[in-house]
Amino acid sequence: MRMEKTKMNQRRIGGLLAATLLLLAACGGPQGPAKSTEEVPKIKDIPGVKPAALTAFNAAVSKMSKQPKDYVGAQSDFEAAVAADPDFWEALDNLGLVQMDLGQYSAAVDSFRQEERLVEELISRGWPVSKRRVLQMSLGKALALGGRTADAADAFAKVLVEDPKDADAKANLAAVYAQQGDFVQARVFIGELLEMEQNEPGALGVLALIYKKENNMPMARYLWEKCIGEIAGRQAAIDDEEQYKELSEADAAKLKAFNEQKADRLAKQLSDVQNELGVVAIAEGQADAAESFFKKAVANNPSNAAASLNLGAIYLDYANFEDACVAFADGIALRPRDRSGMVGFAACTYGEGKVEAAYAAYQAAHEAFDQEPSLTEKLGDIAFRDMNNQKAAIGWFTKNLEQRGSSEATCDQRADKICSSLKALIQMAATTTPQTPADLKAFDKLVAPEEPEEETPVEPSAAEGSGAEGSGAAPSSGSGANP
Repeated sequence: MRMEKTKMNQRRIGGLLAATLLLLAACGGPQGPAKSTEEVPKIKDIPGVKPAALTAFNAAVSKMSKQPKDYVGAQSDFEAAVAADPDFWEALDNLGLVQMDLGQYSAAVDSFRQEERLVEELISRGWPVSKRRVLQMSLGKALALGGRTADAADAFAKVLVEDPKDADAKANLAAVYAQQGDFVQARVFIGELLEMEQNEPGALGVLALIYKKENNMPMARYLWEKCIGEIAGRQAAIDDEEQYKELSEADAAKLKAFNEQKADRLAKQLSDVQNELGVVAIAEGQADAAESFFKKAVANNPSNAAASLNLGAIYLDYANFEDACVAFADGIALRPRDRSGMVGFAACTYGEGKVEAAYAAYQAAHEAFDQEPSLTEKLGDIAFRDMNNQKAAIGWFTKNLEQRGSSEATCDQRADKICSSLKALIQMAATTTPQTPADLKAFDKLVAPEEPEEETPVEPSAAEGSGAEGSGAAPSSGSGANP
């Protein structure tokens, strides 16, 4: 169903979210232990793993097999599995992946580092465990997404020491150097990738990001669109059943499993590209195209929190509050403390007329971002205008002034809307009359800026002249209405 594009005087919540690092999420990024919507069979036994740990692990896998995935519940279960058996490295690995999907990058780094130390210890104790290259990749991605690009580069470089032709490591190194602004070094790795495989989508995606950072948007858009075409070709090749006909049943099963993983990576890569193109479309004022790109991005990767939040922002901007709340809820399920998601969800909830739920959502956002004046202002407005709670409104407006280094005693009500509102509320609270619509009108009159006295026009003297030249009103700078 298309949304009715009746634009309200509603400020878009937060900025649109571009993918932080295209390759990090696309090429073997965070992946849950289960992808099917069907219930995953429980693992009955793993030699050396304590039963309580295995029970918690199975519970986590079950939560990750559902749609939508229960990331928070799975995280709790994986943590319980690790607590029950500190030697259960598989639980640590999955815990790190879930934390990375939830945007808890520092915690994910800690989990992967702990797993790294544990594997080394288990090897020294003679356990049938070997160092895993994929662990270094996961560690590098968590470091990069958390902004620790130098450490991330070291992790990816370790992978290339073991396998100089590892395309995933090269692609992520290119992305890290691009994030650092070292476009020369990034292009070196991109060149190596393109020599290994012509028009490799990951290399094209990082190159597009470089052009974006260089403000060459036409080239960036061209490369992203080319990337989509290359991904489509690879997806078609994966779906071709002819590749299995000459293989044994065992070999066909192995190839299918490999292709499933490759298809998952391509879908995530495609999702990130579509999100980037949606951001470009918004910047160019093409809301319909942006909506389409964000919806496709979410469909290709429901774990793409940025795309969900961007879709919510589009819907909110056009007062499609119901769909906005669905999209924001999906986004904050993955990024529970994302500011744009929390504030966007509160705004759409208010738009749906659910005042108490919106008030609670704004309170939750305030708890997470307690120095944000816009939140205390909104909470004060709702408390007074919608909930008939003058005391709470006075508290929120007082807090707002404190956040901005002021107070009721020192603020200037002629220049400060919140100051004016607070003083009017305090004056109203001094009476015992319940708040009524008439009170609201009186309140609006109290806080309205004073109208300047009308001045008598000064007629120009003969010496000044009254010719037409230069007599027109000069346009004021920045006179456009604020959104």
